[in-house]
Formats: sequence, structure tokens, C-alpha cells
Amino acid sequence: MALQRQLLKRVVDRASTSSRIHSPAITFLRSDYSTSSPPQLPPFDYQARPYNGPSADEVFQKRKKFLGPSLFHFYQKPLNIVEGKMQYLFDETGRRYLDAFAGIVTVSCGHCHPDILNAINEQSKLLQHATTIYLHHAIGDFAEALAAKMPGNLKVVYFVNSGSEANELTMMMARLYTGSLEMISLRNAYHGGSSNTIGLTALNTWKYPLPQGEIHHVVNPDPYRGVFGSDGSMYAKDVQDHIDYGTSGKVAGFIAETIQGVGGAVELAPGYLKSVYDIVRKAGGVCIADEVQTGFGRTGSHYWGFQTQDVVPDIVTMAKGIGNGLPLGAVVTTPEIASVLATKIQFNTFGGNPVCSAGGLAVLNVIDKERRQTHCAEVGSHLIQRLKDLQKKHDIIGDVRGRGLMVGIELVTDRQDKTPAKAETAVLFEQLRELGILVGKGGLHGNVFRIKPPMCFTKDDAAIVAKLYKKEEAERKKVMEEEEEEGDTFEDAVCTKTPARVNTPLSVITEAFENLADLLKPDISTDEDGLSLDAFCSACTHVSILFSCLGFAFKFAEMEYISKVKDLVEASKTLDTLQNILDLDVEKETVKTPGSRSRNLRRVRQGLDLIRAIFEQFLMTDEYSLKHAATTAYTEVCAPFHTWAVRTAVYAGMYTLPTRDQLLLRLNETDQSVEKNMRRYMEASQPIIEYIDKLYIERNIKLDW
Repeated sequence: MALQRQLLKRVVDRASTSSRIHSPAITFLRSDYSTSSPPQLPPFDYQARPYNGPSADEVFQKRKKFLGPSLFHFYQKPLNIVEGKMQYLFDETGRRYLDAFAGIVTVSCGHCHPDILNAINEQSKLLQHATTIYLHHAIGDFAEALAAKMPGNLKVVYFVNSGSEANELTMMMARLYTGSLEMISLRNAYHGGSSNTIGLTALNTWKYPLPQGEIHHVVNPDPYRGVFGSDGSMYAKDVQDHIDYGTSGKVAGFIAETIQGVGGAVELAPGYLKSVYDIVRKAGGVCIADEVQTGFGRTGSHYWGFQTQDVVPDIVTMAKGIGNGLPLGAVVTTPEIASVLATKIQFNTFGGNPVCSAGGLAVLNVIDKERRQTHCAEVGSHLIQRLKDLQKKHDIIGDVRGRGLMVGIELVTDRQDKTPAKAETAVLFEQLRELGILVGKGGLHGNVFRIKPPMCFTKDDAAIVAKLYKKEEAERKKVMEEEEEEGDTFEDAVCTKTPARVNTPLSVITEAFENLADLLKPDISTDEDGLSLDAFCSACTHVSILFSCLGFAFKFAEMEYISKVKDLVEASKTLDTLQNILDLDVEKETVKTPGSRSRNLRRVRQGLDLIRAIFEQFLMTDEYSLKHAATTAYTEVCAPFHTWAVRTAVYAGMYTLPTRDQLLLRLNETDQSVEKNMRRYMEASQPIIEYIDKLYIERNIKLDW
């Protein structure tokens, strides 16, 4: 048992330091807690209040029961965020996190900014709601201040509740004003998820199969991935082609984000909008700037994103940062375009609500008072330069882009082909959370880190990320050197070669489970209390090697399996059998409690069953398709119990699975031996899995968890 425990420690240590990911692409963010403490967040003079509310598990269960199944959450273990202050968030335990995503680019001035809270509270004491059928100064004061920030003749304001609403209203304005229906938007764009704006959006992950109306999606002027690089004029020609060949020659309007948000912080090619605006206006259309994420000084160089392209739109939409978290959006246009809505009744119940208007005006005042635009320029340029320096050292960083505090880091497995590093990004995303840094993800493939924090984010906050990268590069080099010296000693520990035969990883695992299964046979005497926990752990310890052979796709399964087996190994020091684990938790009523040993046993059983199902599916097809086998097995065994985020990461990682020949090489098997050993494992593991299930059933514990 000593050898197995040493082996497990080696597996766990490698999983926690390099996550068993041998590609240099992943190592730039790896954190080794065994050799040094994780980077500390900058000092912050604020103490979160003690939290006495429901736990994360209770909140999550209620959310799953009463809220729509389309809701998704970040992280394998969802965070229960209970308090925020400026650029920091606090979970139920009081742990502080650096918020580098600002509630999806919504918290502009900082969480619970005192000036904004005061404006909201004071107005709430007087009047919470009165629609525009009555007069109230708040909506007029806010509209006047907002119009003063706009160039040209953009002086008429409509207030709504969200960015989707703002873009819905804009589409209606454009079509009524021009008399045309045809709208043009960019591929990779996101303009909302309502029934109409979903047509403008051009990312399949956000689109339902619904009619999208008269909408054309033109080539995205992406300097990094686009076919014309940074040549804005060439991309503009595609717009002209769409008008010439795909429309009547007349269009209603063109809409674009200057820096695409959900699409992965893609800044449009220089000069693009200037050329396109000329083309669209000649075709009778209006030009619309979606400033939902780029507005209010976030880009640093300008107050509005469209100003970076030296254009003045006909209509501007905004939301998110306009309210610092309040449900607030707006459309600003010219008096001429606005007049088309006067022919009918256009009304929004909550648009211009006194509380939201007071809060929105306070946001504008704080941005000016605290010089947040200048601050974004200074901190953003510092952050971007540090990230570009890191890009020179780490091949996984394909592109660093953006302006001010709207930054994207695109991760790739191959710089030449720009292959999206989907699985690697998912793993790093979890590791950053563990370090206390919350970022966003974007892009069609989810391989872009979005750094878009509250605009009070400091240079010290930016430096914590850069310091982390610098530390990890040193650790990576050290580990790579050690691994070169060690060679295959890790695998040799369980693949000992003898003159008589070669003990492959699979044959060692199979033999261990055959011995374990023998203990369950009726004619063999076992301990009166049941199957030995020590013997069970001895057999299970080896299985992590099989997960590591499968690569990125099963990284979450591997790490979860290793941690759960490690816990059972620890339990074997004081408990004798599997039954003892269950009986103890039944007595304490903690069987299904997160972290309980009964729950961990259930997860280990799931890992054994997953390997069995993969082998079964693998042998069912003539071509031995590992991708098909792994996908089918995971869907059947694990997917029902995993979160959306984990399922997405696993399915995205299926493309990294080894080929049949690569798998045989990693397992040191031949065509003949692999089938024999897989069938041996399937036969030996089945009674173990059934035995564990029986233990739960005998104690009236359902297996649907």
C-alpha cells in the first residue's frame, strides 16, 4: 500500500502543479502552492460584513429549482458573491476577489460607489416611480447631461432598461426613418438576445433557430483573424458588395460595436467605420454605434468608442456602464430621426424612472469628478504593455488587444494556425478564480480572456496579473527541466518491465481490479464488515493514469477523481471498509453533503464507470473512434451531474483526444493486447461498481446524484 500512496501523492502533486498538461501552452499560468504562497491581492482598506445568509449550495439548489434552465454560471463550483466594494467582490466566507469583469462590463465606477448609492437612496426616499405621463426633474436632468456628452446633433434621448431594448428601439427607428427593412451587422457581433436583436447578433452560441428578418452579416474587420488583416478599406468593400448583390440597393441601417465585447474584445480595423458610414449613407441607411460596452470613457483615449474611428453616428445605443449596475439603457439620436416615433404612441414604463435617472446622473458626475477616462487610459496602457511583454515569452498568447480597460487576451495552441486553445482556457479560467482573480471569457470558441474591470481598477491591480505570469514562467522552466531529467520514471513506477512480460499501465490496473473483484466472490471469505477500504484505494489509485492518457478533455474528471481518491486514502487510516464510510455519514446525515466521504466515494465510483463506458464504446466500433467513445461515455455517465461550464469545457476538449495509435502508444499496448485488457477491466470493474451501488441502495440512498 505504501507504493500506491506514494504514487497517488506523485499524481496529485503533478495535477496541482502542472495539471498534468504537458503542453507548454498551459504552463504560463500554472501555480505551485507547494513551493510558494499564491500571489496576494493588493491591500484594500475594507472589511466585508459577516454573512449569515444561505450557503452557496442552498442558493444553487433554489436557483436550479425555480429559475430557467437556460441560465448558466461560471466555474465548476459556482461562487456565491454576497458583497462588493469598488473593484473587489466578496464571497460567503469573506474571501476577497479582484473583479476584472465588472459584472459583464456593467459596473463602471465601482461596486457600491458611495456617491451613486447616495443619489439612489436619496431619490428612493422621495419617489421611487412615476412614469413620463407626469413631470419629474430627474429624467430631464439626466437626459441633458447625457446629450452634452454627445457630438454633433445627437441631442434627443430615449431611456430604456437594457442594451437589448436599446437596440430593438434603434432597429425600429432606422426602418421607420428610411422606409427600408434591410439591416447590416458584423459577423462575431453581439447586440442582444431578444427576438429581434438576436438577428443582429452573429455568434451561433447565442442564436436560437428563429427567423431573423432582413439582416445581412458582413465580414468582420478583425485585425488578428480577418482575411484582410488591418486593412479597413478592404473589409468596407464587402459591405458595398452586400448592398449591391444582396439588397434592393437601399438599406435601413448599419450597426457595429467599435470593440466587440462578447466576440472577444476585437477592435475594428483602423478606418473601417469611416469608409462604411459613407457607403451606408449613400445607400439611404443610418449608421448606428453600439456603445453598450465601450462607452463612458472605458477606452481611455475617448469618451465614446466610435470616436476612435473618427466618425459621428446617426444613432447611439448604450447600457451597462451607464447605470453602474442599475437596469438602465438609452438611445441617443438626432431630432430628425426621433420625429418618426411621434406618429404613434411610443412609451416605456420604466424608461427614465426617477431612481435610475438619479443614479445615472451620478454615474456621469463620478466619471468626470474622478477623471475615470484619463485613469482608464493610464492603467489600460500599463496593463496592455505588460501583457504584450508576456506575449513575447509565452506562445499560448496569440493576441493582446483593446484600449483602456477593455482588453482581450486570445489564447491559441498554435500561433501560425491560430488554433483556439479552448480546453486550456477553461482550465486556466478555473485556476485564476482559485488565485482570487475573476475575468470573463469571450469569442466564438471561448478562448479569449476578457479583462474589463470597474474603472477604479488600479495599476497595482493590473500588476498582480503580470506578477503571476512572471512567477509561473519561472516555475514552468523549472518543471520542464526536471521532467527532462526524470524522463519516464513516473510511468515506469507502474509499468515495470520484466524479462517475462511487459506490465503496461492498463494491465496493472486490470490486475488490481481483478484481485479486488475476487474478494467479492461468494466462495472467498471477506471481512465480515465488507470490502476493505485499503484494498479498494490500492486499486483505484492507478486509474488516474488512464485519465491522463486521455488529455485535456478529461482534465476536470481526472482532477476530481484524484482529489476524491486522495480523501479516501486518508479515510483508510481510520476506517476499515467502504461500509464504514457510508454508515458514518448516514449517522451524521452528511451523505450528500459536499466534501463528505460518501459523496467522494460516489464520485470515485463514477470515475471507474466512466473508464468502463469509454472502453465499452471504444470496442463497439470497427474504427475504434476514441472521440465518439469518449463523447458518448461522458454524456451517459458524467454530463447529467456536471455544470454547464464543465460540460462545455469537456466537450470543447474532445478535439484534443489522442488518436487510436497515440492512445495505444501511451498505454504501451498493441492492437491485440489493448482489446484484451480493456475487456478484462470492464469485466473486473463491473462487480465493484455494482457493489458500491448496492451499499447505497441498502441504506435507502437514491443514486440520482
